[in-house]
Amino acid sequence: MDGLISDTLCHGIRSIAAEQLPHGEIPNYRRLPNGSWEYCFSPLVSAYTYTALSCFDPSSSWFDLQALESSGATSMQTLGRMAMEIRRGIHRFLCWQQSVDATWQFFGQGSGLPADLDTTCCGSAIFLDRRQIEQFGGFRRTWSAISRFPLYGGIFDTPDSRGPEFDGALELRRIANANLLRCLSLAGVEHEELASALLQDFAGDESTGSSRIALLYVLGRAYRQGQVAMLAEISTRSTDEIKKMRSEKGDFGGPLSTAMALSAFVDFGATGDTQPLDLGLLAANIMAPHRARLEVFCDERCGSAALTTAISMQALSCAGALAIGGNSGS
Repeated sequence: MDGLISDTLCHGIRSIAAEQLPHGEIPNYRRLPNGSWEYCFSPLVSAYTYTALSCFDPSSSWFDLQALESSGATSMQTLGRMAMEIRRGIHRFLCWQQSVDATWQFFGQGSGLPADLDTTCCGSAIFLDRRQIEQFGGFRRTWSAISRFPLYGGIFDTPDSRGPEFDGALELRRIANANLLRCLSLAGVEHEELASALLQDFAGDESTGSSRIALLYVLGRAYRQGQVAMLAEISTRSTDEIKKMRSEKGDFGGPLSTAMALSAFVDFGATGDTQPLDLGLLAANIMAPHRARLEVFCDERCGSAALTTAISMQALSCAGALAIGGNSGS
């Protein structure tokens, strides 16, 4: 099993490096009505990939030595160096794409649409990493901009940020606010009111499918990476919910949904019962051809093979540690 993890992680980081564009962007794709995919410019998947690869990057505040060591003694230096280089490229790209008002837009700064809450929260993570205190000023500017967005029941919203005809606003609002919760906690900003509103909303949310899995993934990241103590209230419910989501085939739908579900299962503290963890599924995600790794991420205009790979790699390294009795905390 150790050999499987090592070989798979090395293959995964090389495939992400091969997909990354020269200016640092992780390419995003949109799914067309006929099922084919075409390139669609958006900084969002780059920002998500930046965070997912942090556990392998020694320069990151969220570096996890156990995750890096899972690649094996002969490969860990290569994995760590490549993860660092990929994330530095993404960092440059996201700095370039930040608007003058300190926010990010889903289609990039030239799109003409309002700032997108999820893209902004994920993009602002570049100011909360790398242990450089002067970058916290960048997040303060972004938080000031976000605090002017409309509030509904204590949860922030960005109307029409993905176009007036977009119909997934409610699900994305939940995901974006979970990402914001993580950022506020990492920045040391008061976040209890937002956490309370999210918990209340979570209790009454009966959504299913990939958007629900995406929410659990982001909440899990906030719980583990952001150390949001209030989310402990839903840890058991979340892991039980993930167990029930598993299909008869053993997966959670598409490759990205499977990676996010297993990552959330680990993040919410599945240290005893590891039954849903399937290292083979995660390895298959990473080793699959480019087309097979594409899955819509809450929006038909958002999907990335590299993102699927990055989250699968992060989940595989953590799940592998649990499988042998460890306790990874990336």
